[in-house]
Amino acid sequence: MSAFIVSKEHVDALISAALYHAPKYPGDARFPASWFSEEPDPDEDRSAWYQACRRELTEETADATGLMLWEECRQSVAHRYPNDGDGMWPGPAGLTMAEVAEYRYQSNQIIAADPVKTLQALRCYEYQTCEHPDWESSEAKRCVEAIRDKMISRLTDDIDLWDIDERS
Repeated sequence: MSAFIVSKEHVDALISAALYHAPKYPGDARFPASWFSEEPDPDEDRSAWYQACRRELTEETADATGLMLWEECRQSVAHRYPNDGDGMWPGPAGLTMAEVAEYRYQSNQIIAADPVKTLQALRCYEYQTCEHPDWESSEAKRCVEAIRDKMISRLTDDIDLWDIDERS
């Protein structure tokens, strides 16, 4: 299996799509993409855990969220190609750890209005980012799942079906 570090534009497009489908005004029925930074500890107070670990993707958190996603991809590719050094990993030519660390979100509306294209871009991101053993338990994976759920919700919002019974 091969992997490459996705471009900054790819990460920006994922963030932009989630923000595009987020609430736009008070009382808006849409909800922001949200996830938890870590799994709950069974011995921990659930309320305290919820407050401490709940994350939302908003304009204010876009920089930190994009940085987390890009860094997770970089770690995956570095794990997959341990003999490649900084700036030598597959992906944007010469991309360094320092450049990833300087990530700042820039709106990229190329796929924002299209949940299907966003889902495909998420598939690409996950394929590149799943190479290291910590991916399954990572906050980045939970964030991607939240964005995916947001896109599926947008695709199915107009379908008048919820419970299925003999009258459906």
